[in-house]
Amino acid sequence: MSLPQVIINITNGGLGGVVALADGIAGLIVSGDANPSAEWTLGTAKQFFSIDEVKDAGLNPAYDTANTTNAYKHVADFFTVAGDGAELWVMVVPKTETMEDIADATSDNAFAKELIDASGGTIRLLGITRVPDAAYVATVLKGIDDDVIAALTKLEALADSKAAVMEPFIGIVEGRDYQGVSGDLEDLKGLGFNRVGAVICGDETDGSAAVGLLLGRLASDPVMRKPGRVKTGAIPVVNAFFTDGTPVSRGIADTLDTLGWIVMTTYPQRSGFYWGIDNTCSAADDDFSTIVNRRVIDKAMLIAYNTYVTELMDEIEIDPETGRIAAGKVAYYQGKIDNALALLMQAGGEVSGGGYEGGKFAYINPAQNVLSTGKVVINLKIVPVGYSKTIEVNLGFSNPAA
Repeated sequence: MSLPQVIINITNGGLGGVVALADGIAGLIVSGDANPSAEWTLGTAKQFFSIDEVKDAGLNPAYDTANTTNAYKHVADFFTVAGDGAELWVMVVPKTETMEDIADATSDNAFAKELIDASGGTIRLLGITRVPDAAYVATVLKGIDDDVIAALTKLEALADSKAAVMEPFIGIVEGRDYQGVSGDLEDLKGLGFNRVGAVICGDETDGSAAVGLLLGRLASDPVMRKPGRVKTGAIPVVNAFFTDGTPVSRGIADTLDTLGWIVMTTYPQRSGFYWGIDNTCSAADDDFSTIVNRRVIDKAMLIAYNTYVTELMDEIEIDPETGRIAAGKVAYYQGKIDNALALLMQAGGEVSGGGYEGGKFAYINPAQNVLSTGKVVINLKIVPVGYSKTIEVNLGFSNPAA
């Protein structure tokens, strides 16, 4: 017989903890003629957490010079904004590959899909850029290289397919070679695509756009934060140009923003350049006409999935008198998602709260006939944060003696 003792067993799992999501993992596809190194060949995905790792892998300023490209520049721009520690997946592809083919999941070299798959489906922000080979001749029907619009179409299809398997991402396409006539330019808001957008500004006059800079901003911010938030600070560029080479001005930026393009802009009496509206290629009345709204709802979708996937095929207690879900089970299902969304989104200011009475996120109709349908329907509503797009100040004189 052992001596008398007190035994305390520590249990785990009683708090109903939730697993945080990695919202800012980014992927970037860039152009080159040669392999960055023997260990990193064209069309192969590599994961990086700092610009020094990128240089060590063979992608550096000398690579850009030797290959007449801006592959390193895009990656360096990302880390300039996102900082070391941010996760970036990079793929260098031949300059002969169009952005349309890169984005096409059914092409012989489905590079965008391959990059996402290499990350295990964790990429939430994907940028596609290109420096064409010398033999490339652009076709222009809508005021910009047709390859841009075609790439948006293919990338939206890929994004939709990935979202269906819980691998959602926002796609950003480089709006290369704008021809400078806004009246000819494609109105992206008419495309009806709410998982992709296109940047039409950069800090060079070579027809390229600053995809790396935008990805870095999005990757370093919480999902609800606008990349154009002035408090965040100016974009780290000295000069800014539309991709026709025209210097960025507020007037032109306003016109192109109206057409759904992502632009850089200026503010009177304030130095520097700032991102404009984070447009997706969808109409203003689409709930997901902005990147931040899409990021918020995608995060909520993943939280809901992770919350309830463990409940599949579990037993559900039925009230023997009504044949409906037992009240305790309804409360359990509602409590799980309310707790998860409150901890993972509301606590960080990513949403304002839930859309049901008392600020709850979930509502479950207790009258559901689970015995007949084998299905539990859970309704979720989120109240998003608002944005101060316009601030109107009424200013005038006052005469105390009047």
